[in-house]
Amino acid sequence: MITKMKNLRMIFLIYLLTLGINVSASENNNQIITKKMRSELNKLKTFIISQKTPNKIVPKPAPGRQNLVLSYLHSESTPGYKYVYSRSATYDNAAAIIALVILNEGEQAASIIESLMQNIRPNGDLWFIMNTHNYWPNEKDNVGGMIRTGTSSWAGYAVCFYIISELLDNPDTTLNNPKLKSYLEFSKKIANSVLTRQIIDEKDFRYGLITGGDKSIALKEENGKIIEKIVDKKIEWISIEHNIDSYFFLRDLAHISRNEKYNHAANILKKGILNTFNYHLGHFERGFNQKGPDPYRALDCASWGTMFLLAANQEKLATTTVNSLDEFKNTVNGLTGFRPYIDTTIYEGEEAQLFYFPDNPKIQWNDISFLWSEGSFGAALAYIRTGNTKAAIEIIASFLSPEMNVNGGIRYADQTIEQQFTNAPSVIGSAWAIITIKNLEGDKTASLFWSKSLPELNYQ
Repeated sequence: MITKMKNLRMIFLIYLLTLGINVSASENNNQIITKKMRSELNKLKTFIISQKTPNKIVPKPAPGRQNLVLSYLHSESTPGYKYVYSRSATYDNAAAIIALVILNEGEQAASIIESLMQNIRPNGDLWFIMNTHNYWPNEKDNVGGMIRTGTSSWAGYAVCFYIISELLDNPDTTLNNPKLKSYLEFSKKIANSVLTRQIIDEKDFRYGLITGGDKSIALKEENGKIIEKIVDKKIEWISIEHNIDSYFFLRDLAHISRNEKYNHAANILKKGILNTFNYHLGHFERGFNQKGPDPYRALDCASWGTMFLLAANQEKLATTTVNSLDEFKNTVNGLTGFRPYIDTTIYEGEEAQLFYFPDNPKIQWNDISFLWSEGSFGAALAYIRTGNTKAAIEIIASFLSPEMNVNGGIRYADQTIEQQFTNAPSVIGSAWAIITIKNLEGDKTASLFWSKSLPELNYQ
């Protein structure tokens, strides 16, 4: 085992050298490093585009579901393969739009937007996950279909990102362009739905924040198996991650549309999020219900929280928050990445925790080594935005290594944790890799992502 570990570390060191990375390199070598990393961008892009339907996995997508991306490239041996092989998460589609825009693949990005437009519900919600081989969920058949505020906000934000990029790249284009006008109306419809869940009672300590959506999953043991049970009711719980997503969406939509409604909503949301900062933990709370905060410590509240704080002109808190990332960091076989949670059990529900860890029911995330690509790239971007490019490069290189990179498909995690994480190549991992690498390069379009300030636009 020791010999294997040494060999893996040696392989990784060789890989770093092929990227042009000297482990003792100074920040002045950054240009050389990023040029080497660019060689992976085409593979990442090709993987995302290959996941769009129709493709080899779903050659005949259901009407209206064409051009959606398959979230994962599952092997046929995956448990429940026939149920999950064609799944497309709205969040993954949103991240793919952003990544493709950054790589100047505007037509590819637009085709995903137009597919999402065909699947918006009459009230402006977007389904959390959709099949592509059939038409589940839909208005007549949506048992198990869920709505998430963060998911809808990501989709709306991705459309705004596309609009801003188009206006900046094409000086003669304005919001009177029929295509952009329809996209803007789509974003407004999403926003209006999200805002129905914003708490506007000033006496409520959650004032300005937005609740989570509709329906949730509980893991229950039945007949010696863990199964998902749908809790069919509105979610009163508030996720700070979802609210950060919603803030950037509403802020950018207000900037594009010049609509005071969205500006006001973004401003009270910003204040609401700032009120949830936990000075003892050094980052935001994961979430709140009507009784108060929950005990889970989530990586997103430190990584995405850093980027939110920079946008909110809270540089000192951003420094505190980015420093807290070290608590989530770990190394696996010489690769550096992040756990999704710390100081909490692997499963939130007691039944699932006891089922999967009968001999150690108190085991926590801190007790296992784990690499999560989406969260790790988010942490890398937080490092980039706060000037620690060396830490970002180490993370990026780890996930571009052969262990985590399957010909451009970045594994969602280094190992499978049932009901939570898969080690399959993922669109979200590849999209976040593109966003992060291009930010490291200082790419103009990439820098617009969750930016501190927004550019002037041509409205005429």
